[in-house]
Amino acid sequence: MTAQELRQKYLKFFESKGHTIIPSASLVPENDPSVLFTTAGMHPLVPYLMGEKHPGGSRLVNVQKCIRTGDIDEVGDMTHHTFFEMLGNWSLGDYFKKESIEMSWEFLTSPSWLGLDKNRIAVSVFEGDADSPFDQEAYDIWKDLGMPEKRIAKLPKKNNWWGMEKGPCGPDTEIFFWAGSPEEVPESFNDDNAAWVEIWNNVFMQYDKKSNGTLEILKQNFGDKVKINYAVGVRLDGESIPVPSKYLSTENGEEGLRGEYFDNMELKGRPVYTRMDKELYFDWGGDSPFKNENWKTDIFSVRWTGKVKAPVSGHFIFDLISDDGVRFWLDDKLVIDHWTDHAPESREYEIQLVAGKEYKIKIEYYENGGGAVCKLGWTLPGEDPMIAAIKAAKQSEVVLLFAGTSAAYESEGFDRQDLVLPKNQDELIEKIASVNKNVIVVINAGSPVLMDKWLGKVKGVVFAWFGGQEMSYALSDVLSGKFNPSGKLPVTFPKRWEDCSAFSTYKKESGITEYSDGIFIGYRHFEHNNIEPLFPFGFGLSYTKFAYANLKLSAKEMSQNEKLTVTFDVKNTGKVDGGEIPQLYIRDVKASVERPVKELKGFSKVMLKPGETKAVTLTVDKAAFSFFDENSKSFITEPGEFEILIGSSSQKIELKDKIVLK
Repeated sequence: MTAQELRQKYLKFFESKGHTIIPSASLVPENDPSVLFTTAGMHPLVPYLMGEKHPGGSRLVNVQKCIRTGDIDEVGDMTHHTFFEMLGNWSLGDYFKKESIEMSWEFLTSPSWLGLDKNRIAVSVFEGDADSPFDQEAYDIWKDLGMPEKRIAKLPKKNNWWGMEKGPCGPDTEIFFWAGSPEEVPESFNDDNAAWVEIWNNVFMQYDKKSNGTLEILKQNFGDKVKINYAVGVRLDGESIPVPSKYLSTENGEEGLRGEYFDNMELKGRPVYTRMDKELYFDWGGDSPFKNENWKTDIFSVRWTGKVKAPVSGHFIFDLISDDGVRFWLDDKLVIDHWTDHAPESREYEIQLVAGKEYKIKIEYYENGGGAVCKLGWTLPGEDPMIAAIKAAKQSEVVLLFAGTSAAYESEGFDRQDLVLPKNQDELIEKIASVNKNVIVVINAGSPVLMDKWLGKVKGVVFAWFGGQEMSYALSDVLSGKFNPSGKLPVTFPKRWEDCSAFSTYKKESGITEYSDGIFIGYRHFEHNNIEPLFPFGFGLSYTKFAYANLKLSAKEMSQNEKLTVTFDVKNTGKVDGGEIPQLYIRDVKASVERPVKELKGFSKVMLKPGETKAVTLTVDKAAFSFFDENSKSFITEPGEFEILIGSSSQKIELKDKIVLK
């Protein structure tokens, strides 16, 4: 294949994916004082990555002239040249990691395009650091595409990060092709092996790096006319600032802590590795600290020793988060002892320190498989982030207040202690609402939270759950009106913890919970006890409105061997596209046993344009009318009258009818 044929194939492929072909730009680095972007053919797009609208649209493709400067000493080998062309596809607030990676994989491996041997391809992703997280999303996308885990390298910023001193930046995922013999392709990928040649780089410009080094999400939906005032209102457990290396030292005066790494959980024997760790802020995921033949386990332990110096005098809070066990000594006093297997959990220790004084420090940690986390942070005296947040709110027209929980408060490994927002977040919301009348609260949590103290004082609430790495983009689309939300609550939100069915038995004795709810859980409990919830099961707002009409049943009477077809119309009566989720509930009018007021038996999602009406059809059989009989130990269906209820939530019934089951 000639260079010209490759250019044309590339442009044709991405044109078929909705990209506009744009011309190659001048090499004069108008938007690139570092020439980093000029080196990679990215300089023509810098203003548009920062939020400007491109006349060609949000999907672009080009063949851009480049000049190599950053690694000039490598120019002249088999893979580096002074002048060259870079093939590039661009998304300006359109698609992101999933589509980008999938398109590159299709172009490289599909027989319709380049048809490269998949067995000769490996990739790398950003491993994460204290500033930005491991690129779990890119890693998972490659696994879903069939890339073996041994062919996915997790590499640091120097390998898998794009950006300069300030401006757009973010993680990347690089694609490598084995240029050696096809019969000698290694099972694992090693980026030090020169036979692995980089052929593609998917760069994800997620952030705008400010002159002070902080990272902000790029403002694709809101543009440059919006000024963002940002402040941290509270810090959750495990989110304190890492203790900087300049305040840590070894006995020899070196910066950082001395780390002794053992290949067992008991710190036994001689350490396998000893090294200087600048900061104690590690999240190894499911991996081990070392990636070589001498270290093959994530069953290990570490001892860090040294000194910590107080930069100022006053009240310090040390925050130590770990998964699994950890112990912390300060001046030979054991101040934190959490030496057990557990999911990521935080422990704090408060103490008065004197400016300039050094204190002995020792931390011991062990990992018993799975996730591996050990992070030491602190809060300095006089720091009150709530004051800064209130000041930012006073200076803003609209406040987006992000609140919620984290893995330190709820996880697959343990349950919430209560439904209260941790760390004085209720107080933060109330104070922000008192100085700004346009507050939207965004909740990141995996289960309901109490909102009684502030719900009536804010303009709206977005419950975002734990949306993952792409949540910020999805939320931006929703808040800007680019996308109309259509989610419905899969649980009931209570007004009070006392209203919940588990209140009387949850962790009452020795942390044990007795499940005594029976069949009356969730919305069934609230309806059975006539308790008004904060938000009912199945509830969710939209930027449009819907009307229900024309409920029809396939029969007024049916035998137990027949099926019932339920049809009705849903109309979008608003001005924007939207999705609605109608829900089918059934009520047993007169049963021989105690049953819920009604039970969910079906639902469907329907997407509608303004003014559009669609018919919805749901079908149920006798199982929808049955209940479990404790005497016969089986499900039975009793003849009688049943109500068919169509609701937009469990409490808002839009249509209803009756049927007799014979």
